[in-house]
Amino acid sequence: MLIAAVLMPFASQAQSKSVHHVILDTTVCDSYTWPANGVTYNYSTAATHYSPNRDTLYVLDLTVNRTIVNTITTPIHGGCTFTWNGTTYTHSGTYCDTMQTVGHCDSIVTLTVQLSDTAYNTYNVTACSTYTWKGTTYTASTHQTRNEQTADCDSVLTLNLTINTPTAVEHYDTVTACNKTYYRFVTGTQPTEITRSFDTARTFPLYTNGLCVDSTSHIRFQINKSSYNSLTKDTCDKYVLIIDSARSKTYIRTTIDTILVGKNVDVCDSFVVLNLTINASPKPHIGGDIDVRPGETANLTVTCDQENVNYRWSTGSTEDHITIPNVAQNQDVSVTATNRSTGCAGETHVTVTANVGIDNSANAEFNIYPNPASNYVNIVCSETVQQIAVYNMAGQRVAFSNEAGVNSIDLGSLTNGSYIINVTLQSGKQLSNTVVVAR
Repeated sequence: MLIAAVLMPFASQAQSKSVHHVILDTTVCDSYTWPANGVTYNYSTAATHYSPNRDTLYVLDLTVNRTIVNTITTPIHGGCTFTWNGTTYTHSGTYCDTMQTVGHCDSIVTLTVQLSDTAYNTYNVTACSTYTWKGTTYTASTHQTRNEQTADCDSVLTLNLTINTPTAVEHYDTVTACNKTYYRFVTGTQPTEITRSFDTARTFPLYTNGLCVDSTSHIRFQINKSSYNSLTKDTCDKYVLIIDSARSKTYIRTTIDTILVGKNVDVCDSFVVLNLTINASPKPHIGGDIDVRPGETANLTVTCDQENVNYRWSTGSTEDHITIPNVAQNQDVSVTATNRSTGCAGETHVTVTANVGIDNSANAEFNIYPNPASNYVNIVCSETVQQIAVYNMAGQRVAFSNEAGVNSIDLGSLTNGSYIINVTLQSGKQLSNTVVVAR
């Protein structure tokens, strides 16, 4: 019990001058006499206060715990021995023991022991199927009493036995996985790699709250497989595989590829196995009379980087050369080359220019060979050649020679296609012609 004394009458005085406080906080057992006023307090007495000279305030904060006295009497059939608080008693009588409470006060216990000459012990047992007691195995519920002689006294032992019959309980579980799974049975066997669907069952005995249960666990392993769909494509130059609305993959070479595209109906991975053949399209090149005088005839030829091709000109011709008579103005000409084996096609075009600045009257004195050419091209002319310039179809100079009297030029570094050769003669006259580079 907590007792607190506060001197309230001196509150007004504490406002007018300094008051010294003396506070006493103590815990005792049963009673306490306060030296400040000589009053004795016990567990049920209210708190008081004392101030001898009005400038000192005494406050008592007191806890009083009680000594506890208990009397315990054992029953008459307590047997021939009795053990209590770590002490075994073998004779009837009254015994006193002093202990300590949580409040650190004495707890005095008076124990009266009344022992008999015979100990009676009863065992209430529930078992599953069988139970062995005192060397005898029982398979059915029973009530057994037997006597035993010890050095101290006789004992009467009573067994109340209940035998339960096992109850069958079935448990069903399904384990679903893709391709394979690792599973540890509840019996503690090592993990097993399972790659096919099958059923299994194992029986486990369970003993819960005295109940006897045979639990049979049925496990269904459903092993699903990833799906693979074949896709064979034969295309030209490149192929774009559309996987879904957000994904695609571009190929430029012949390949075999496996692509994850999603999940199948069994929620396993779904793949596409792409067997792809990429064929290169032909690259045709047009050569011949690219620049002519208005009203003259232009002779054009086509070469290709592939064999076994068919040609079709924009004029409708399917030959490897065409003639365009009476070129009155610039004229666009195209040709398509189609590989007869792969079906791939390539196209190119040129503009035949009706150029009034070309002096074709001198062409009879200006020839080039070979045409088409693979490396060097030779120039046949009645005058001495001062310089040779070679231009591509975009008007860029790609080869040049200014050695007087040299009537050839190396075109080996040029790619396949048509080029304009411009020759400057010793007289200052300029002549032009078209050459095709083909390898």
